[in-house]
Amino acid sequence: HMECQKMNTIASVQPLLNYNQLRDYQQHNVDFIMQRKTVGVFSQQRTGKTPTVCVAINGLDCKRVLIICPASLRLAWQAEWSRWTGKRALVVTDLEQVIKTVYTPDITAIIRSYNIVRGRNIKDDAFIKALLKIKLDAVVLDEAHKMKSRSSLTYKAIKKLNKIPVRIAMTGTPAP
Repeated sequence: HMECQKMNTIASVQPLLNYNQLRDYQQHNVDFIMQRKTVGVFSQQRTGKTPTVCVAINGLDCKRVLIICPASLRLAWQAEWSRWTGKRALVVTDLEQVIKTVYTPDITAIIRSYNIVRGRNIKDDAFIKALLKIKLDAVVLDEAHKMKSRSSLTYKAIKKLNKIPVRIAMTGTPAP
């Protein structure tokens, strides 16, 4: 795996892209994320978790990022990724698109929905296997509360991604 590079020394000389456009609490969250490789961002709903995560991952200089989110948020994530990082993201719907991203260096984020990641059964893990072959630097789980049951296919599929160096779970949904 290409490890994401912490930019603590560079950030002090050259500010992170769009960092100054964030609110104070978002900047604090970016700093927190950049100091860790595995983190949960559980701020309240509508507080700007997506820009925070985009700026932090960009600051870590991750080259290949997987964003897993509800299907209804895929296009929003694609737009926000471009807005906050200045880089391209691709919503992928099949394995061929995943493989093509390996040969398209300007695509830094792959966006996929939970229902497609998990497959139809526990043995239907072709997508996860393809992802692991492209050596991802980071994975973002938006609406991470969707993995609440350890016996679910979604949880079992996502758990296979636990070797990715930077892992961020985010949700604004309160716990029961």
